[in-house]
Amino acid sequence: DDYSMEPVFGGSMFGGFKFDYFWRAELEAGLIGQFTDKDDGFEFKMTVPYVTANIYRDFVNGLYVGVGLGFAVPKTELDFACFEIGDRTERDVSLMGALMLGYTYELDYNLVLDLRYRLAGFFGPEINRSADGVNYLEIQTDIGFVLENSLSMGLRYRF
Repeated sequence: DDYSMEPVFGGSMFGGFKFDYFWRAELEAGLIGQFTDKDDGFEFKMTVPYVTANIYRDFVNGLYVGVGLGFAVPKTELDFACFEIGDRTERDVSLMGALMLGYTYELDYNLVLDLRYRLAGFFGPEINRSADGVNYLEIQTDIGFVLENSLSMGLRYRF
């Protein structure tokens, strides 16, 4: 398929500091869960760990906007019954950019409920696999640009 809209579950952790009342910055490390696709005996899997540096602008009403820049390390696997023995995984490092929009609700002075939408993009690796037998078969897949939409809910503790 050209486009896929399957739900994938992942998670992230972050730490940061507040510059003043309206601006904050953080370093985020996370994992975009495993996407799996099976078709005609081929099985494709992709898992994406990432690290981004984010900066946010907080508004008085609890809304915030943010931008992030970092690196994604997509790991892909392509498998088929007649592939030659060898490494079936490919890893790549790709620049990753993100835009965030969110809402925070203060549960108490230090504990904050955080709801966030993130639109992020990165490039996936190219995969080359070959099979032998009666007819030589070579498979080449270029993942191209991956656009990730995510909704997250979490707790943030302020020191």
